[in-house]
Amino acid sequence: MAAQVLSLPVIPEDTLLAANALYGRGNLYIKLGDALERLMGGQIAGELRTEPGLIFRTHIFPALLTVFQYLEELTSEQVLDAVRNRLDLKYALRLPINGPGISLTALCEYHRTQFMNQEHQDIIQILLDHLRQEGYLNQGTGVQLTAPKVLTTLCSMCQLNEVTKSMHQALEALAMMYPEWLRQITLPTWYDRYNRGNRKVVFSFSDPKWQARAADIVKDIQYLLAAIDKLPDPALGEQPEIKRIRQIMGQQFLICLREPDQRGCFQRMVKQCNGCNLISAL
Repeated sequence: MAAQVLSLPVIPEDTLLAANALYGRGNLYIKLGDALERLMGGQIAGELRTEPGLIFRTHIFPALLTVFQYLEELTSEQVLDAVRNRLDLKYALRLPINGPGISLTALCEYHRTQFMNQEHQDIIQILLDHLRQEGYLNQGTGVQLTAPKVLTTLCSMCQLNEVTKSMHQALEALAMMYPEWLRQITLPTWYDRYNRGNRKVVFSFSDPKWQARAADIVKDIQYLLAAIDKLPDPALGEQPEIKRIRQIMGQQFLICLREPDQRGCFQRMVKQCNGCNLISAL
């Protein structure tokens, strides 16, 4: 039985012409954008089909964005930049060339909603299954890639990026204001781990070493905060960059690194969404 066609918002003409001229029909995201109505047509519940424009904005758009982020191995900040700059992504997302993007907080809320709502996960899974069937997902182990796995991976890696970025900022601030003290307490590994050249390096989702890297950074932050707490002068701990890493530790970023029940912990981490809470507080 042929899949029903769901009427989705049309691709804006400026995006349609520019993307086809630049990429042609072989681009993954152009092909996915063209197949979207067919893929979603028979999968959207009847009560949701009554308002296709609303369903696209609240269900399909966030699912596409999440899948793109996973495929490209991007942090949340990076995928938002990619959407602003890449016509193939705008094509699949039905965005005009100069259309406004979404905020980092909104994307984080999308991820939290998706983890809490099976309907949203179902749409992500449809997209993942289609990409696997078309040969765009190399799963290696033969285990099906699931929507919860995608969401927990994104959440974990974005938290690792946030922790790393904040540690860079704290060390740079200390190097400017308290260079002699920092030189005395700096660990040898920090010169390589936190040099300027590595500041924007993002660990690959598929790199098996990412958890060890995350654990090292968390230990570094704990060590730095302990050294600061031993000082009689509280002024050092009042620096904004130090307050931020203390806040991050208080939000229990990367709480799953040492827990034996990884699956249950990741689910709790995303549902509590301490990353969203921190972003919202800034």
